[in-house]
Amino acid sequence: MQIKAVECPSKYLGLPAFVGRSKQQVFNFVQDRVWKKLKGWKWNHMSYAAREVLIKAVVQSIPTYVMSCFKLPDSLCDHIESMISMFWWGSKHGERKIHWVAWKYLCKEKKEGGMGFRTIKEFNLAMLAKQGWRFLQNEESLLTRCLKGRYFPRSNFLHATLGYNPSYTWRSIFLPRLEIIDHAGLWKVGDGQNIKIWEDNWLPLQQAQQITQIPLSFNRPPDCFMWGANKAGVLSVRSAYKFLKKRYEVLNSNQSIIPQGSSIWSKLWKIKTIPRHLQLMWRIIHNRLPVREVLFKRGVNCPPLCCLCDGANESIDHLFLGCDWTKTVWFASDLGVNFSACCEATISFSEWVSKVIMHQDIEVVQLVLSICYEIWSVRNTRCFEGADLPNALSCWNNAHKSI
Repeated sequence: MQIKAVECPSKYLGLPAFVGRSKQQVFNFVQDRVWKKLKGWKWNHMSYAAREVLIKAVVQSIPTYVMSCFKLPDSLCDHIESMISMFWWGSKHGERKIHWVAWKYLCKEKKEGGMGFRTIKEFNLAMLAKQGWRFLQNEESLLTRCLKGRYFPRSNFLHATLGYNPSYTWRSIFLPRLEIIDHAGLWKVGDGQNIKIWEDNWLPLQQAQQITQIPLSFNRPPDCFMWGANKAGVLSVRSAYKFLKKRYEVLNSNQSIIPQGSSIWSKLWKIKTIPRHLQLMWRIIHNRLPVREVLFKRGVNCPPLCCLCDGANESIDHLFLGCDWTKTVWFASDLGVNFSACCEATISFSEWVSKVIMHQDIEVVQLVLSICYEIWSVRNTRCFEGADLPNALSCWNNAHKSI
């Protein structure tokens, strides 16, 4: 018939045409794309605020197209998150810097003390759950009819089983149904024809006395499957991701570094100021700043003494609260703060600045954050470049100008 034979394409529309036994090998191109993007950026020329934007807007969006169709291997997700974490903390290839906050805490929401980065595994499941939700809402779509004819011809997606020798596409969509949809999906009762009363979650789940008060519908509309994790009743990738994160946190009993009930984080990120000021304050409150005393305890070859006064070990409390030069900066400012030795002994700097953020006017908070950043900048230039200490008044003026 003179039909030309061609090799089977490895990809179609940017996705693998066939998925073999080695999922890592098939989807390794996603990791390569992320690495090429990260490798092209000069992290040492970027502030943490700039890195945050690039990670959220660029790096974490690279795998989304593939993740909407296939479940990426867990090992691949771990490798990608490791590369992102290395970029965030400034590690080079073959050189690992100190990761001051664990990745799982960075992936918490900002109001919980994290940076709001996405965990790739959970976001992957959330995107696939959206595909499964489409099966329930649009049973006449071509994809739904194809998979229904193969895996659940006599039932619906909610009661489907994995089946014999399933494709990787079906495996990828089936898993988030078990992890997400089955736990947060609810039936809104209509005519009751589609609900299995002893198996399905159906509305309302109240006491028997309240059930008897439900008005009966004379129109007998069909039963409607709803998403119970938001008020709209419609599953979105965002709501599915948040639900899955909370569910896993409950199962694993993970706690944030600072209790989630604390409202300090919500107040902090709402402050309208320069992003690098917020980033520094986030690390101060977390007590995750690379001061000399901490570095010395971690085995870094550096003297523990404060490089501004040489009067005591350089801790966060000493650098921002007890250092003689720092005290003159605070006193020279419009705030006129006078940190006494008594104050230093009874309260930590992170506690003091948290109270300022929670209870002071926005102008005062902006000024405090700016002074902290200026003190940290002077410390770094003196520590790494050997610069002379500036006059306290000039330091205060620089802080005031940067608001």
